Amino acid sequence: MLLEQNHNTSTSVIQYDYVFIGMGASNGLLLLEFIKRGYHLTKRMAVIEKAQKNTNDKTYCFWSNPDAPIVKDLSSIISYQYQFVQTNATKVQSIQDQPYYCIKSIDFYNLVQATIASHPIDVFEAPVDAVNPGLEHVEIAFDSQVINGAIVFDSRPPNFTQEANNKSYLLQSFFGYHIRLKEAVLKTDTFQMMNFDVDQSSYTQFVYNLPYAPNECLVELTRFGIDTIDVDYAKKILDDKIGAEFGAYEIIAEEEGCIPMTVLKHPASNDNRIVHMGARANLIKPTTGYGFKKMYEFAAAFENPVQVHSSKTRFSFYDHLLLIILIRWPYLGKKIFTALFQKNSIQAIFSFLEEKSTVSAEIKIFASLPILPFLRACGIYFTSYFKKGYLFTAGFIVLYFLLQCTSPAVANLFGYAGLMVGLLAVGLPHGAVDHLLVQSKKFNLVRFVLQYVFIIAAYFALWQWLPVFSLILFIAYSAYHFGESEMVEMQVSLNSVLQKLYAFIIGLSILLFIIFSHLETSLLVLNSINGVSSFIEGVDFYPYKNGILAVSYFSILPIWWVSKKTCLYLMSILVLGMQMPLMLAFGLYFVGSHSVNAWGHIASKLKTPVNKLYLQSLPFNIGALFIFAIFLYLQKANAQLIQSYAATFFVFLACVSLPHIILMHLFYKKDN
Repeated sequence: MLLEQNHNTSTSVIQYDYVFIGMGASNGLLLLEFIKRGYHLTKRMAVIEKAQKNTNDKTYCFWSNPDAPIVKDLSSIISYQYQFVQTNATKVQSIQDQPYYCIKSIDFYNLVQATIASHPIDVFEAPVDAVNPGLEHVEIAFDSQVINGAIVFDSRPPNFTQEANNKSYLLQSFFGYHIRLKEAVLKTDTFQMMNFDVDQSSYTQFVYNLPYAPNECLVELTRFGIDTIDVDYAKKILDDKIGAEFGAYEIIAEEEGCIPMTVLKHPASNDNRIVHMGARANLIKPTTGYGFKKMYEFAAAFENPVQVHSSKTRFSFYDHLLLIILIRWPYLGKKIFTALFQKNSIQAIFSFLEEKSTVSAEIKIFASLPILPFLRACGIYFTSYFKKGYLFTAGFIVLYFLLQCTSPAVANLFGYAGLMVGLLAVGLPHGAVDHLLVQSKKFNLVRFVLQYVFIIAAYFALWQWLPVFSLILFIAYSAYHFGESEMVEMQVSLNSVLQKLYAFIIGLSILLFIIFSHLETSLLVLNSINGVSSFIEGVDFYPYKNGILAVSYFSILPIWWVSKKTCLYLMSILVLGMQMPLMLAFGLYFVGSHSVNAWGHIASKLKTPVNKLYLQSLPFNIGALFIFAIFLYLQKANAQLIQSYAATFFVFLACVSLPHIILMHLFYKKDN
């Protein structure tokens, strides 16, 4: 039933067990699954759809075994099925063991709407304004109304932004005719896919042909490209193609659409009561646009708590390579796909596209394709997948250990020189743009600098009066800062107390691992700080060394389920740092991971080119070096205050980082 009441006139807010935002393929399939399970008998459900779907805007296609549940469950709306396929100019191949099924979207929408109408499910017709997690429920605001949901299924399209330098974002746009031919010349059991015998226009373009009757079919022109297909252009291509192949025809209907092709992942929901669906749940295959069958499987397997769907890593890698090729060298698409279909069986291709093939079968497929484009794409992938700072860090590590094999003294000299370069390149600059993080109309640079220096001086004074407290405070706020930066890097918002707590645990684990893997040197440095030595000497840390190392290292492991890349990189540099002196081990993380990440976050959020940002940091870089020179002077003036260069650097870092950490926290908080 369609509800039209305005809840502004009521003091109560309706509570629902399940709320579906959008009723496209993903949510529609899940709702049908819930009805099949009888959830509607005990659960209160609501659907929020901005407009009722009443047109055939697309065709859902999938291949499957005839006895599979998806075929049985949706048999009433499967309009067409094909036992044979022809790709490009290849011979017709049988797919009788996995026919190709097609469902008109309007038939699917009608089935879902009829199901909703025949069950006690409330429907609201309005666009959603906001989804706000509360303590006891999720609040959904729309059209001056509010309802509450225990679990919300959100299928709104993800907002991927196509950046100029993005190497993994493409569009699959299409335009097609549903036509009736004058002559009955079509084989209704055979469809044609990826016919490249059309103008390419510096893109990858092909035609689909799905017969509906001996004289009726859908003919669709598809483009893989950074630009969507122009309708007038598509009509001319289709008119020429259909006229040359079939002769006279009349147009019954038109079909048009666009699907993002990207390996960019929409971030997972931070609240397990909000379940992302469809493209928002990354259920669409990046290089084909197929997603209907995967959405069905997601719905059929759905249980609470929410399960997360993810593709196997190697298939994501394959998708990434192909997208790089199609973006950089779009004219190669025809050559690659033609070779794919000419040299491999359609069954092997279907299994590969469904991500169910074996590694040996995948090797055979890639061996049949032009190898040079994929090698070039691999080079681009490995230099763009990792941040450039990570690559420099990797190069530094390799050179350091190569030198270590021949001359440890030269290796250490190279290491400290590299540390200084890293500090000047990103370590200091990422904190020297703090004045840009304050976005206020009342901002005054002179006042900002005075306040900044005052915090540094006050904290330095605190080190003299309460050194042990200052040390504990430094470790605590540094731990949170490091963890917060890692969470932002993984695109995890810090909305809940548990998320903030885990951010602190990550940062603390990193610090403790570095300290306890260099315990003897760490204690020497801390013992050099006046007032800390008595505290350090009063505790025997060595019995706890191995236990703390193990706990801190394995506390980082849960990152693997959020970002394998971050986890692998982080754990690698920590282990490699064990083989380096303390200063280099800390610098490896501070410069090679933390500063690189933070520098990227600042440049991205401020939308400022890195070279311009670096120029803006120069005055404060010089200021930081000046402050460090004062610290060194104090070392000479009062040897009892700080007795070593390492201790000087330690206290210097603690003091200058405090105002920076406060500002970065506020900067990150703006996006939460």
